Amino acid sequence: MAMKIGQLAGERKAGVSQRSASVRPRDFPHLGFLAKKRTWLDSSNIEGVSLATDLQALMLAVEHVPDCGTMVATVTLEPLSGNNHRSLDLAKLREACEQVIRHHGILRTVFIQNKQSLLQVTLRNPPVEQIHVLRAGETSQHRVSVSSDMLDILPHFDLHSDDSGLLCTRLKLSIHHAHYDAVSLGHLLGDLKTVYAGTAIVTRHPSFHEWSSYVAKADGVVEGQDFWRKLLNGSMSHPLAPRGNTRQQQRLSDSHQNQHLASFKVPTANLASPNGTPATVLKAAWSCVLSQVLESPDIVFGFVSANRFSGTFPRGSAEQVAGPCINLVPMRASMGDGTKSMTSLVTELQDQYNQTLPYQHVGFRSILKHCTQWPTSRFNSAILFQNHESMGDSIRLGDTECAIIGVGQGADSADVWISAVPGMDQTLSIELRFSPVRVPVGLCQWISGYFESLLNNLSGSWERIILDIHEDVLRAFGPNPLSPIRYDRDTARTAGADPEDVVDRVLQAKHFEYL
Repeated sequence: MAMKIGQLAGERKAGVSQRSASVRPRDFPHLGFLAKKRTWLDSSNIEGVSLATDLQALMLAVEHVPDCGTMVATVTLEPLSGNNHRSLDLAKLREACEQVIRHHGILRTVFIQNKQSLLQVTLRNPPVEQIHVLRAGETSQHRVSVSSDMLDILPHFDLHSDDSGLLCTRLKLSIHHAHYDAVSLGHLLGDLKTVYAGTAIVTRHPSFHEWSSYVAKADGVVEGQDFWRKLLNGSMSHPLAPRGNTRQQQRLSDSHQNQHLASFKVPTANLASPNGTPATVLKAAWSCVLSQVLESPDIVFGFVSANRFSGTFPRGSAEQVAGPCINLVPMRASMGDGTKSMTSLVTELQDQYNQTLPYQHVGFRSILKHCTQWPTSRFNSAILFQNHESMGDSIRLGDTECAIIGVGQGADSADVWISAVPGMDQTLSIELRFSPVRVPVGLCQWISGYFESLLNNLSGSWERIILDIHEDVLRAFGPNPLSPIRYDRDTARTAGADPEDVVDRVLQAKHFEYL
């Protein structure tokens, strides 16, 4: 929740006027302590403070867990080879990057721990350069990371110049996922284009801090928790594989890393249903696979929500927020006795999704802690149905058409992450990224094969009962390879106990205190 201690009016560079929150040290004792040695943390240089969202906290915390990967991505703008203009004006582009940073507070935001909470603190003027001009052949020395220096998390723009030093041949943005999502990245690139064309940026409302502060209000959270408590009553989240049987796999994770990544394509038409969106059909298909893996008719998993429901914020448009609004949201699926049809399952999950829309802003850690008895906040699986329309494949800066090339890895924050990306060739690219320290290779291969087969045969299976669909696939792939060694079911945590949670663990270790 944002701390509005006092309001200061301030004119920012490039004509952007913003209201800023004056933060007194006694409101955040640790923040005041840090400011004694870091003068740039003085309240006069702080534009706003609010709680980090649950997903921001997770994306930062997992980087303190060994072998969990990184959530840092790079976005490169590169002039297309067919252009008459194959380079950009370096001075204009640098000024455009400067104005985008000045205009969007999320790009000037660091993360600092206050007891067992993680704060996002927006600085008026960060004490480091975030724009770097690199000569031909020069390599950037600036790496965005979660480290012992809180400023290392700030996004950086690398501008590669030609030999003359007047033209830019490539722009590379390095940014942590705690600073963006696909929609907000589209806003940032759109504003870069606007400024490069000589037009002033139009301020979007609400700001990310306004949005995140509003959705964290107690009354909305309590109402949302009531909804999730009813939906998830009696549910249990189980890991994909027995926890005690993957230690040897951990030793082999480096040599078998490629075996923990599976990818395939299916025709987009296979997921076309009058009863649900393609994203919902994908979730229904995954529900069938997961029920076989866990040998349970009642399963739960997570999916990434854009979390920009129009009813979430009463002023402005949630679609305009330039920040990582995304959230991990639980989905519960019931297979019943197997006589349910795929059409019925899709209909049920679409109805459930529609009902959850007004409550998808409730942080997933809050849901798991206060609305379930699950022993851990880690999902066995999470689905990301990506929509790149908000960003596009290219952007025109002045007279130059530039390709947008995004590269991201993703951290080990679920037993398996499933991403789906619609392509221009009418196919859906599916990628399953398994945790190499939690899921054995044999199970990875069985799951990915089962999922691919199910999706490829989905268009002719809508009215078939799920039990018959399973039998067809099992004849081709055999039973779950871990069936003979299934583990005892996880039990609900005791009343009053907190679930195992990586964010709590990292905050208890004081990784973000920066002493």
